[in-house]
Amino acid sequence: MRHNLRSIGLFICLLGLAGCAGSVQPGASQDNASADDLAKLRKLEQMEQRTACPPEPGWVLGKGHPNFPSAKYLIGVGISAESPSGAKDTATAELAKNIKVNIQSVMKDFVSTEGTYAESAVKTVVDAALEGVERKDGYFDKCRNQYYALVVMDRELEAGKLQQRIAATESILKQHLDQGREAENKGELIQALSHYLEGYELAPTLVPQRSTLAVIARSAPSGDQALELSQGAFRNHATNLIRNVRLDAVSGDKQTIKSFQLPADALVAAAYIQTDFGNVALKGLPIRFQFEKGQGTLNESVNTNEEGQARASVVKIDNYEADLHRIAVRLDYDRLASGINPRFKDSFLAPLQHKGATFHYTIQKIEGFSGKSHAWRQGLVRLAETVIKNVKPDTTPVVGVIQFEDTRSKKVTPFTEILVEDFKAILAQAGNLSLKEIALVRDAETDPHAMAKEHQLDFYVNGSYRMERAGLQIIAKLIDVQSNTYLGSGSVLMDRGAISPEDLKVLETSPSSGSSGIKDADEEYRQELDKLVYAQPKNAQFAVQVWTNQKEYEIGDQIVFSVKAERDSYLTLFDIGSGGDATVIFPNAFHKDNFIRAGRTYEIPAPEYGFKFNIEGPAGLERVKAIATLEPGLPVDLDLAKGFHTFKRGSREGTRDISIIADTFTQGTDHNWAESHTEIFIFKRNDTYTRGIRKIPIKEDPEKPIDMIGTFGREPAR
Repeated sequence: MRHNLRSIGLFICLLGLAGCAGSVQPGASQDNASADDLAKLRKLEQMEQRTACPPEPGWVLGKGHPNFPSAKYLIGVGISAESPSGAKDTATAELAKNIKVNIQSVMKDFVSTEGTYAESAVKTVVDAALEGVERKDGYFDKCRNQYYALVVMDRELEAGKLQQRIAATESILKQHLDQGREAENKGELIQALSHYLEGYELAPTLVPQRSTLAVIARSAPSGDQALELSQGAFRNHATNLIRNVRLDAVSGDKQTIKSFQLPADALVAAAYIQTDFGNVALKGLPIRFQFEKGQGTLNESVNTNEEGQARASVVKIDNYEADLHRIAVRLDYDRLASGINPRFKDSFLAPLQHKGATFHYTIQKIEGFSGKSHAWRQGLVRLAETVIKNVKPDTTPVVGVIQFEDTRSKKVTPFTEILVEDFKAILAQAGNLSLKEIALVRDAETDPHAMAKEHQLDFYVNGSYRMERAGLQIIAKLIDVQSNTYLGSGSVLMDRGAISPEDLKVLETSPSSGSSGIKDADEEYRQELDKLVYAQPKNAQFAVQVWTNQKEYEIGDQIVFSVKAERDSYLTLFDIGSGGDATVIFPNAFHKDNFIRAGRTYEIPAPEYGFKFNIEGPAGLERVKAIATLEPGLPVDLDLAKGFHTFKRGSREGTRDISIIADTFTQGTDHNWAESHTEIFIFKRNDTYTRGIRKIPIKEDPEKPIDMIGTFGREPAR
């Protein structure tokens, strides 16, 4: 047919040759032809070409491909004037465009996305799907010099791949959801938020994947599970969790302390999640305590424990001028946010900055101490310096004074409170020392070590007092809370004239008016032991001396004791370790006869004994007590079968025997015995330091009372 048309066209052109010649002269070039003539010529050429072009395939004309029906395949057709590969790229782009349009249409009816489905999210999913596109046919149009390409996507095959991707995404989202809920139920806030926010970030990829599957598989997507795993669902979990976080003050609020002391009770805050089914304690949550009013030092950054509680102690107060101090407790926002994706810090976590509570304590000025005598203050300073001389100089430990007991009645009398307050007022002025107020319950049994641990003390002071004819004997000791060993010990004898008339009247009140004393067996033993160490005859007729070859030892060093008496006598030598056990090292199984000659120096162990004493520790204060009597024997029997007799700290037998010995040499006759005692300090291996440099300033009596402070050491000198 086209061949016939071409012949007719040529024939028509020949019939009109004369007319054509009138426009185009024979032998003339086209350069000299008019524009109309050229246009007619091109039209004729195009007509000639069209009659020569073969018919295009149906898929080129948009009629589909018989081998790739639309029910099973998605088809894209592309054109390029450059190359077949260009046509394929165009076909793929056209297919992608159609898929995206259809995805957006499906997504509008799928689930609310609140603008989170950006073009980039859809593009990512479509690009992954296009990896399954293949070029299945091509065509070159010679008439138009154009390349055509046919690309197809197997719906079933790609749907299977998409279902696998969706299942993988859903699995991760379910894992974040389940682990977030589990962490929330366990009170692990940071872990719960991390899972919820990771799910929040991943969830937007699920809807484009499901929408792409709906387009490719020609199915209607189900939104039930997608709602549970949607970005909005994860956002709600995170925001609800943050909204229900609470941080409250549990104990330590509204305390009253005295000048130069510290709050007795720790500041305890509780962090928890408030739910309809009860509160869930938040464990391992970073908490920060800070002064909002007043100045001081406390352990600022802590983490909540298994019960969701955070505990802080004030270790130093720099300014006692203000009557009221306020300490805020807050979630440590920076530390908390460091464990979560920084992208969510401002958008989600900001409300956590405002979770918190406050603690208050009132400063009560010490009254009446400025009226005490210089001798009284000087004696307490001397005692306090002796007690704390072994504390490391480069530390600032927290110290509390538990109580002093009247050894006559073993009761806490009204004078106890006077002595405790005055001793604390002196001790509070020691450099690099934090004194903490310890509130005692009247008539309650007292376990000093348990109380010290409860108040988180590093050391505590305990002691006793006894009114004698010569004056008031006060004994104090410093106990290391961690090791429960002696770190310092001292005794001072106060002349009756050094005690103010008001205090003396209270002191001489019958001890029966006091409350119950210490009931802890360990402390009862120590009280009796201290009484023995500082027992002295009132009218000794001779003297005895005891000393060691060194004053300081490291664990593992050898030690030799030396004793010398002015009269022939019977020697009992006690070595009292830092832990409190008392060992009679003379007499012993190797030298049972304890008679010594006057003026002769005895070494224990002597070279002929055949053994040596090595320092075993623990580190701390070790005391040596020598008692020389003119008559043989002790009021208790010694068991030397194992070499040496030991009185065990806290044991019933040990407490009883030490009490008998102490009472014998405290209340017995004075002329037939003499005593001496010395101290050594034991260091841990390679842990020596300079001792005795902590001093407490003492000044003369002030010209007038300082009613604001009333505490010795801050009064003006006369």
